Amino acid sequence: MALPKLDTPIYETKLISNGKTVKFRPFLVKEQKLFLMAMESNDPKDIVNTIKQVLTNCILNDEINVEELSSFDLEYLFMQLRAKSVGEIVNLKYTCNNVVKMLKVMTKHVMVSLSSISTLRKSNQKFLKIIQKILKLQTLWVS
Repeated sequence: MALPKLDTPIYETKLISNGKTVKFRPFLVKEQKLFLMAMESNDPKDIVNTIKQVLTNCILNDEINVEELSSFDLEYLFMQLRAKSVGEIVNLKYTCNNVVKMLKVMTKHVMVSLSSISTLRKSNQKFLKIIQKILKLQTLWVS
């Protein structure tokens, strides 16, 4: 008897760097557990590797190699994946450590909608090409 096939929704987005369409599925509970374990380790290298691993698992295009993507493409894909998997609203906590005499450290809670985040690619095409040449589409690495 064969195992049942899990039906998950398939979403599409476009890469910022070259406009290629990327098909992806939401991440599963087991992949969310990987994120929790990476966060507990407090090692930036583990966190980046986990993000790359989950993106590799969830991207359905065979021609997309996560290891060759630029850092801004990775970040954008991760935000899109997170929005479709967990929800489009992210609760952030920002702490201002600029302590001025007689003032306490200020903490602010902010809600950000991931669907409202956009790129400047269409309006700043020439600027983006210049930046791409300067950065030579550097891939994300952690020392």
